[in-house]
Amino acid sequence: MTRIIEDGVAAGAFSSDDPAATARAVFHTTGRFHDPRYAPEWKDPRTGADFAAVVDLVPRGLRA
Repeated sequence: MTRIIEDGVAAGAFSSDDPAATARAVFHTTGRFHDPRYAPEWKDPRTGADFAAVVDLVPRGLRA
């Protein structure tokens, strides 16, 4: 994930003074959607809307 952030910064698409810290923040922000411990929650119909909100928020927060 750090490499993705670094590449985005290099391309001028993302803004980050510390790509490694930004990558960790994105990873933790999205944890509920990729950590198997949350699998029971994935069946909740609200999870789709929550995921969509995070997918909308994260790129906006990274934009240069």
